[in-house]
Amino acid sequence: SLEFGLVTLGSYKYASYCVSSWELLEDSSIDVSAFIGEAIGVRIARGTNASFTNGTGSSQPKGAVHAAVTTVTGSTATGGDITYSNILSLYHSCDPEYRASPSFSFQASDGILQELRAIVDSNGVPLWNVSLRDDAPNLLLGAPVNINQDMVASSTAAASKILIAGDFSKHIIRDVANMRLRRLDERLALSDQVGFVAMSRHDSAILFSTSATASQPIVALQSS
Repeated sequence: SLEFGLVTLGSYKYASYCVSSWELLEDSSIDVSAFIGEAIGVRIARGTNASFTNGTGSSQPKGAVHAAVTTVTGSTATGGDITYSNILSLYHSCDPEYRASPSFSFQASDGILQELRAIVDSNGVPLWNVSLRDDAPNLLLGAPVNINQDMVASSTAAASKILIAGDFSKHIIRDVANMRLRRLDERLALSDQVGFVAMSRHDSAILFSTSATASQPIVALQSS
């Protein structure tokens, strides 16, 4: 029989604050207000990505890396766990149904991506499939690799999930509303300054199977 569980998505508030002098606003040749708005928006994006990556799900969003099920563990104590064999094992540890999803991909930091580009298969052919077409993605075993700088930077990081793969449509992110940006003219008027604050609310969770024997949608290669 088909059984359903319950995943509750709440909301956690993220905020960023910046103060500018009136002199900077009046004398600058650029639109400082727009520049500050964009900059603090990037701050919030980086903050939420850290949670969507490594969040534990306890008083914070559930991150994809934290929730990924370790199916492959490296065996080299001094690093070097990014190998052709390990990547193949990781790829095939994910159920074919998930691999067939348009949302299937690998996820790793740029440092791990550099290691991926450097390895070759048993015939000396680079594992990384480089395309000469501008409109074609670079693929790893036929799947794209998404760079996530909140993941570990090197495979030498001990007992860390260095590469994950799966159907990321199963990683549900809730954006409660659009980011709110407020300009605070009165709060800092006595010091002739202007404050800018941005706030947004988010949560995330993974849609896992409740069966202990079922393949999970996001799997991980963990370093030794």
